[in-house]
Formats: sequence, structure tokens, C-alpha cells
Amino acid sequence: MQESANDFRLVLLCVKSNIQETVKNLAVYREFLSPKKIVIIGARDLGQFVPIDGSTEFRDEDTILGGLTLRAVRDEIGAIDSGAAHRAGWYFQQFLKLSYALTSFCERYLVWDSDTVPLHALQMRIGGKNVFDVKTEYNKAYFDTLGKILPGLGKEHDFSFISEHMIFESAIVRELIQKIEGGSHGQFWKTILRSIEKGELQGPAFSEFETYGTYTMKFHPEAYTVRRWKSFREEAVFFPNGVSVQDFNKLGMDYDAKSFENHESQKRLSKLLGHPVFQNRFFISLFLWAKDRAKKIIMQKESRTWAAPHE
Repeated sequence: MQESANDFRLVLLCVKSNIQETVKNLAVYREFLSPKKIVIIGARDLGQFVPIDGSTEFRDEDTILGGLTLRAVRDEIGAIDSGAAHRAGWYFQQFLKLSYALTSFCERYLVWDSDTVPLHALQMRIGGKNVFDVKTEYNKAYFDTLGKILPGLGKEHDFSFISEHMIFESAIVRELIQKIEGGSHGQFWKTILRSIEKGELQGPAFSEFETYGTYTMKFHPEAYTVRRWKSFREEAVFFPNGVSVQDFNKLGMDYDAKSFENHESQKRLSKLLGHPVFQNRFFISLFLWAKDRAKKIIMQKESRTWAAPHE
């Protein structure tokens, strides 16, 4: 029997502030990603918002892996650095994404940011290989931690595995977790937290996507291919009142997905750029080109020399 091109489950991690918007977008996810099933993971009380049927299910985040709960992560971080306890949720959601591979639910799953919506149909498997959608980003702390939990690994590509999603092979994730744990079964997330310097815990010091991507391209390159990813993360800047159907279709001509990130910096920019005169393909492309160019210049200054990209 021939394998379906989109033979995976779609996993969405949600919080109270975005659960209802995520549920509204379920039809878009089904149309453009075609997963076998959609799995929403969140705090237990969010289950009331999820329509449970044959194509959608809800999982309590505190039951994915025994011992891994938001409170447990907060306690572990607090024991290392009490000033970093507020970061618990940020690390918890990353551990959940990896822990899903330890369940018996599926052998392949696509984790997708719940504040991001695809703008057109996407294939996450091409020619029997999964697709790493890569972007331009660099955070030295991610690779400092990576080198501690997996000695010998570091920044090896001139791109980043961090995008708004990642497709995981459960078998590879389980192998990765086993190597991180080094025999301490079920404690990989504690090993990661304890490898991070006290002061670093108060910021972003671990990336599940950079870790999995780097490991997989080193030891299982045959399982993946690389594709450059174009996402529109400035919806809150240019379209503070939401994207119309017409603008949605126009954005889909240039970008693969859109995200609504309502940060303070974007709120300030929206006062200037959230006007119809700037809501056109030329100006948006110019703005994002300048932003990407600035990011690349910063990366060149801060990073060491990397290997050529893996195509």
C-alpha cells in the first residue's frame, strides 16, 4: 500500500488566549495540510472548546508524559534559579512537543504554532522524505545548550530549523531523547534544564527545533529534505483588524503562512503601518526584505563560520 504524502497527525499546542481562534481555523488546517487527525494539547479546562470527533481530539498537557507538568517544570526551574520560574511555560511547551513521540499515538507528527495559519496547500512530505522548512535566525544560547546535552553537536548550517512548525519522526525523537537522558529514563527535560547556566534560564536557552533538526541532519539526513520557508509574521503590524479573504489570497501568492503576534513593538509599528496605503505586496515585501537583511548582518557579526547548507 502506497504511503500518503501527508501521513501524519497535526499537533497544536494551545493556551487560553488562542484556543478559540485555533478552533476557528481547524477547517483551514484540514484543507491546506491534510493531516490524518488534528490533536489539540492544552490545559485540561481548554477541552471544553474543542469539537471532539473522528478528525479532532484533545489531550490534557499534563498527561502526555508521566511527571512532566507545568508545575513540575516550574519547580525544577525554581530550584535552579528562582528568578527564572516565569519561563516555565516557554520551556514546558518545547518538552511537550518532544514528549509526544513517547506516546503510542503515531509514528509521525507535525507540530504547528497555533497562532499561525497556512496560506495555501502545503506538502510536508516530498518524494518519501519529510520537509524541514528553514529560515534565518541564530541564538548562541541554543547551541551552547545543544553542545552540553549532545557533545560534539553545534551550529552546522547557515540556516535555522526554527520556523512556525516542524514535522517529527517519532523513532528519531525517541533516539534523541535516549541520548540526552543517558540512562535516566523519562527525565530528559530535567537533563536539559540542568545543563543550562543559572543566568541563561531567564531567557531562551533551548530550542527543540534546532536540537532535533541539527541531530537529524547529522545522523539521519536521508529522512529529510530542506525547503526555504517564507512566513508573514507581521499581520498585527499591517492588518491589526484582521486579514480579509482578498488579502489572505494575495498574501498566499508570496508567503506560505501568516502569524498574528501582538507584541508591544508590533503595536507601535501598526500605528504607522496599519493603514490601507501600506497593505500592498510591494511595500510589505520591501519591509520584510529590509528586516531579513538586517537580521543576516547581525548573524554574520555574531556567529562563527558555518558549514554550507544541506540541500
